[in-house]
Amino acid sequence: MRSALTMLGIIIGVASVIAAVSITTGATKQVEDKVASLGQNVVSVFSGSFGTGGVRSGWGGAPTLTIDDAKAIKGEVKDAVAVSPEVRDRSQVMANGLNWNTVIMGESPDYPQIRNWNIKSGSMFTDQDVRSIAKVAVIGKTVADQLFPNEDPIGKSIQIRNIPFKIVGVFESKGFNLFGQDQDDTVVDFKLSRLAVSAIAVIE
Repeated sequence: MRSALTMLGIIIGVASVIAAVSITTGATKQVEDKVASLGQNVVSVFSGSFGTGGVRSGWGGAPTLTIDDAKAIKGEVKDAVAVSPEVRDRSQVMANGLNWNTVIMGESPDYPQIRNWNIKSGSMFTDQDVRSIAKVAVIGKTVADQLFPNEDPIGKSIQIRNIPFKIVGVFESKGFNLFGQDQDDTVVDFKLSRLAVSAIAVIE
C-alpha cells in the first residue's frame, strides 16, 4: 500500500509539472504570436504636440508630419526596408445595401510588409494606384463578413464618406490583438492629404 501511494504521489507530481510547463509554454507562444501580428522590427514616429491659449494637444496633436517625411525616412535610413505614412480615422462605410462603422487606415503599399499581414484574396494596391489617385481599398475579414456575407468582395464597391472605392484585396484574419481590438475590423486605403498622424517603418 505504501509503495502504491508513493508511486501515485510521484505520478501526480510529475504530471503536475508537465501540465504547468505545457500551459506556460502555450501561453508564451500565444503572446509571441500576438506581438508578432503587430509587426516585427517596427519603429513608429509620431508628430509632436502644440499649445495655444493654454490648451495643449498632447502627442500626435500637431500636424507636422508629411508624406515627404516618410519618403525621407525610406530614402535616408539605410536599414528601413518599408515605410508607410499613416492616418487613422473611423467612419461609417456602406456596400451591398449594408453599412458598418470601422477603422479607416490611410497607408502606403508597404503596409502589409510592415505589419506582417498577408493578403488572403486579391492584392494590395500599388504605387501606380497611388500615383494615379485610383479609388481602391483593401478590407479586413470583419468588414468583409459584415458587408459581403457569403460573397466575394473583390472587385465590388465600398463607399467611404460617400466616395466609392473598388475593393482590390482582403487581408487574412488576424483576430484580436493584446489590447482587445479587432484587427480585422479595418479598411486600408491611401489618403490624398499631405499630412500624416504617424509614420511606421520596418527596420532590417
